[in-house]
Amino acid sequence: MEDFGLAEACNGHSVMFLDTGAFVLPEPDSLFNRIDVNRVYSERDQMNYIRTVNILLENTFTVTPGVSIEVKGLADVTDDCKKIPNARKRLIDHARDLATNGRVINYDVNELRLLKDASLYFRFFTEKGPLSPVDYEILMSSIVSATYRGPTGVLTNDTGIVGSFESMTKFLRAGYIDHGMPAPRYPIDVYSILLSGKFSRQATYNPKSPSRRSRPRLEVKVGKPFL
Repeated sequence: MEDFGLAEACNGHSVMFLDTGAFVLPEPDSLFNRIDVNRVYSERDQMNYIRTVNILLENTFTVTPGVSIEVKGLADVTDDCKKIPNARKRLIDHARDLATNGRVINYDVNELRLLKDASLYFRFFTEKGPLSPVDYEILMSSIVSATYRGPTGVLTNDTGIVGSFESMTKFLRAGYIDHGMPAPRYPIDVYSILLSGKFSRQATYNPKSPSRRSRPRLEVKVGKPFL
């Protein structure tokens, strides 16, 4: 069964955050799609993908509190969408249950302090940028995780998360440290499936490398919101 690059993306990461929009494959004109995509996935693809997500949610993926709240609404969305077959709705419901019971990250005192400080430091990304509060929380959580826990990955189909994180990396390497906050000790990688049929790394922070990694640019088109 094809896993669309999920296993490879998860390999080598101590923590792997799953964005709400990555619970299903992106589809044109879908309630689950935030931008237009060129590739149309078959129903078999969608079923295989959500099965793989369910397997990884058992012991690999982590979600932030904000994603957990969004995922709780998945049942209402799928119930109202007549285009989604019942078999896939049941798989999505199972993913929702996994994501809201035991897969939500718990922060210790130091992590909570850094989460608050980093959120204040980067707040202009939500004030002037394309990030929603939940998207912002994902990136702030990845910074905390890469500081205290180990190599961290983010799985998303949101171009705002990819672009914003790429802009944040220069602050992690320079100005961020000048404000008394610890630099992330481990890499952070952001993955998306939007450029091909498999998840690939679109943005990265490597504490051992000061150079920026070039990547193909994503063309952002406004589609229907996820929720």
